[in-house]
Amino acid sequence: MLLIAAIVWRLPHLDAFGLLNDEGAYLMWSRLLASGYPLYTETFTGAPPLFFAQLALVFKIFGFSVLVARLLMLGWLGLLALALGVAGHRIAGWAGAFAILVPVIFLPPLFTFSRHVMLELPALALALLAVLFALLYAQSQPDRSRFSEGWLVIAGIALAASLLVKILHPLAALPIAVLVLTAKVPFKRRFVALLGFGLAGLITGVGVLLLFDLSGFIDQAIRFRAETRTTLSALTLENVDLIFAFVREMWGLVLLGLAGAVTSLGSSHRWRGMAWLVWLIANTVLVLVYRPLFPQHLTLLLLPLFFLMLEFVAVIVAKPGVRRWGWVIVALAVFNLPAWVQTNQAQLAITTGGRESDAIAVLGQVTRPTDFVMTDSLLLAFYADRMTPPPLADLSLVYIQSGRQTAERLITLSNEYSIAAVAPWALRMVWIPDYLDWVEKNFWVHKIWDNDHQLYFGRKWPVNSPLP
Repeated sequence: MLLIAAIVWRLPHLDAFGLLNDEGAYLMWSRLLASGYPLYTETFTGAPPLFFAQLALVFKIFGFSVLVARLLMLGWLGLLALALGVAGHRIAGWAGAFAILVPVIFLPPLFTFSRHVMLELPALALALLAVLFALLYAQSQPDRSRFSEGWLVIAGIALAASLLVKILHPLAALPIAVLVLTAKVPFKRRFVALLGFGLAGLITGVGVLLLFDLSGFIDQAIRFRAETRTTLSALTLENVDLIFAFVREMWGLVLLGLAGAVTSLGSSHRWRGMAWLVWLIANTVLVLVYRPLFPQHLTLLLLPLFFLMLEFVAVIVAKPGVRRWGWVIVALAVFNLPAWVQTNQAQLAITTGGRESDAIAVLGQVTRPTDFVMTDSLLLAFYADRMTPPPLADLSLVYIQSGRQTAERLITLSNEYSIAAVAPWALRMVWIPDYLDWVEKNFWVHKIWDNDHQLYFGRKWPVNSPLP
């Protein structure tokens, strides 16, 4: 009932025009894949393939719709909640199972990413499953469970799947290793379990990637990311500021996590608490050096904080002496809930702006369903039921500043795919002024909503060339 209530809370305006630019890229790449343009060869992307393949399958079944894609994200939220409930029950009984639903329901990052098509939520859920299966292995009794190593095989598959969605949670292997190495299982069985975990992850990763062009994947999803992270010191101070902003917004969860870190180290399950603490420290270091760091990357801190919070609930339940002051800390953390609700309600208030609706309608009038359009807001093109050139990838600042998006490349794509309209919409195309100069010379009509939102259509064609 709580999970259903959490999903119903997220339903209003679920098809509203979003403010997350990455969402448009993920939707467009999935649509192109579903339309027959393979990833990494014809459709250029900057991420692993697994989520796009899933979304493309959903599009083939239910049609190209923002609402359908966002309903899929609510399914991922349900999986995350159920997995956390199982973990909570394993660590702190029914009190933990119900307590962990509070951050799932109210936490602003989970609220935002469950209402938008972003990679963070499925990557988070799959990494959680990997750690959960390792926890089940650590709690199994080898004399009663002959094949308990199978939990680690499933964990390896789940972690590989998480990395095939987004290469964000590789350090989830740290708590898994600690849980296995400290399990009350003979050393030989622990070694076999870790071997099974590694082989399962490796086979899953290689098996999925072999379905796509491997050289294209390495260039677009790995080499490109490495190019954008050649220096780490330039943004370290900004990273610290983002971490402090995270702590200020979610201080209740941080308080419970730190309380769990302190109390669990003195409990009978101190090695389990150590696993979560090592994970939190490692992910904090990763966030500090991550470049460029965006708020969505701070989801790296959520899972270790969730598990440390569960350890705190377990100590409160098991130790009456801790219960009194423990409930005081819980009561303090609850004071953070109104701010979370207010943030989430502000998200619900965002609806499609008038200019987006106008632009979508105009694009539908002046282009045909088979026409390609060029825009720095791929979400705008998706809403208008149009596609961007498959090799475009994305016109994000990261792509532009890396030198992968140039005026010459955009002009070539515009000619090759007979672009019928150009929409500078997300303050990115202005970083390529030479391309905008070319657009001015090659389109008849220039419709302006304001300085940042414009549309060109009515393509000029060379003399004596056939009109499309």
